[in-house]
Amino acid sequence: MAGGLIARFNFADGEVSMDVEPEKKFTIIASVREGDNVTDIRLSTNNESDFTMWYAACRMASRGKSAGHGGHDNMQAAIQMVLDMHKSKKVRDESEAIVAEHFVPHRILKKKPIKQIAPAILDAHTGVSGHSLIDARLNYIKTCEALLDFGISYFIVRFQSFRAKDELLGVAYKGLIRLDPKTHAHLHTWRYSTMRSWNINWEIKEMRIEHEDEVLTFTCSSADLKILHEFIGGYIFMSMRKDVHEPVNTEMFFKLTGGWEG
Repeated sequence: MAGGLIARFNFADGEVSMDVEPEKKFTIIASVREGDNVTDIRLSTNNESDFTMWYAACRMASRGKSAGHGGHDNMQAAIQMVLDMHKSKKVRDESEAIVAEHFVPHRILKKKPIKQIAPAILDAHTGVSGHSLIDARLNYIKTCEALLDFGISYFIVRFQSFRAKDELLGVAYKGLIRLDPKTHAHLHTWRYSTMRSWNINWEIKEMRIEHEDEVLTFTCSSADLKILHEFIGGYIFMSMRKDVHEPVNTEMFFKLTGGWEG
């Protein structure tokens, strides 16, 4: 196709799926993020070869990889296999046997019809069906680690400086995150590297954390404060370890996570 660039989209962390009418119409469905907004894109063609090439490229882009990555050819071959299954009507039979509720949460079922979800499950399965058990487990771990909210534990707290209302506090391995209780959007992050001191008043169950430019004082209503204390102390201990192979300083670990016992 001749002509200049029409549009540019960043597929990283986006969702890509397909809607296929065998030998008639092939559609790539993508949801891409632009700041805080999500844009839905539909790209259609009646050429199967073009579809497998571009769908594979979109899938690779959603994983942060280019079409030139070594896995692109394998991805394209897997997509072609799924299309062949569509042609033989095998997908229809297997899709009917799939109970979508066993694979995806209800909030997804409300947004997308099962006729799109079931083939997507088969598509994903085709991409990993040739892996060994160890490789499949490693890929599962890597996929989980790539999620935006991976490793974040949530607590309901009340900050003194934020109108004393219920807030959502995320405890992550790099720092504390204040989130919007409804949308889970990140409002502010306080890194452990900027933390100067922290202490707890166990009588009134109140935690005070001093950073370089701000002091946080809050109480926790969703769990015992010592649990939140253990999470923060544990992550601080992990951030202090420069070499994971060095012996564990158990004295320092218990000092950071068991302060209420002193």
